[in-house]
Amino acid sequence: MARSAEEINVGLVVRSLENDFNVLECFDRGANHCVISPACTLKHAFNKALHAFFQVLEQYTVQDLINNEEELRALMGIE
Repeated sequence: MARSAEEINVGLVVRSLENDFNVLECFDRGANHCVISPACTLKHAFNKALHAFFQVLEQYTVQDLINNEEELRALMGIE
């Protein structure tokens, strides 16, 4: 069943379309070979940033992103 643009959450769409958000090697335990990983605090900053990224995206629906549909269509040459 198709949902309306107002019902489609952008954050949830991004989460479902991407298969990994490993912005640092240490985010992937299987591939982490970083020797400073146990003491590194950068990973915590990146983890907080990633959560903030999704919190912002989850505030939007697809409808929010296409409220200016006529302008977008004109820019893409779709009338």
